[in-house]
Amino acid sequence: MMTQNPYAQMGGFADGRDPFAVDPIDQRTSLLAVFSLVFSLLCCIPGTGAIGAILGGASLVAINSARGRLRGTGMAVTGIVLGLVATAIWIIGFVTISSGLKMFDKAMMQPIAAVVTEIETGDADKVNTAASGFAMPAVTEDQVKAFRKAYSAELGSFKSMPTSMWDLVAAYTTVGQQMQSYQPGSQHVMPVPASFDKGWALILVEMNPNKPARSTGMPVTNIGVWAPSGQEFWLLPQTPGVVPGVPQGLPPGMAPGDAPQPEQTPPSGG
Repeated sequence: MMTQNPYAQMGGFADGRDPFAVDPIDQRTSLLAVFSLVFSLLCCIPGTGAIGAILGGASLVAINSARGRLRGTGMAVTGIVLGLVATAIWIIGFVTISSGLKMFDKAMMQPIAAVVTEIETGDADKVNTAASGFAMPAVTEDQVKAFRKAYSAELGSFKSMPTSMWDLVAAYTTVGQQMQSYQPGSQHVMPVPASFDKGWALILVEMNPNKPARSTGMPVTNIGVWAPSGQEFWLLPQTPGVVPGVPQGLPPGMAPGDAPQPEQTPPSGG
């Protein structure tokens, strides 16, 4: 009498089990799936999300090719999803930060660098032209020469300011120790790293928070230099508590000539 089990004629198991079936005991978890999930969970580190997604895809291929001897599909799928989401967030963040830094470079870094470059020439007319979009009052030849002489005695000539995102990050890293020592005299002063012949220093950009109507660009009211020795130099004279270029006692944006004049009382004839 022939048995109904076709595998019995092929040396199958006596209890009728399929010798080609996978024994659950032989199944193991895919290491690729495990690493995919681990890398995707480390999404706070740039690039790990992409690695997790790649490992997850490779893990799914390996699991499908193992004929049931590998498990971990859930971990692989989770790693792929988390990895792709994290990668998308990093890309969006990078593009946003990069665009913001480009705008900052165009609106602030390039104009300030142009002014300091003209200061190196000692020509007040060129300095005033470069600063025409700022809220600064016109500077004199003596002010330009005195300012340049003061900072160049310690730092030498101005060379450049960062022009890209990576340059800016590297520059702020270089002057990080200096910035910890710098104590601004006003909360409206922004330090920007700059390269000089004798090393790095900080260009101090003082701004008026209430942008004057006559200012077409950034409301910069004064430019200074802070050297590593702690010396601070300014293009325009500094008055404690007074923002240079902004008339005191007048509403923001109002020039002295725009102020209302007191009424004149005609003398009484008697």
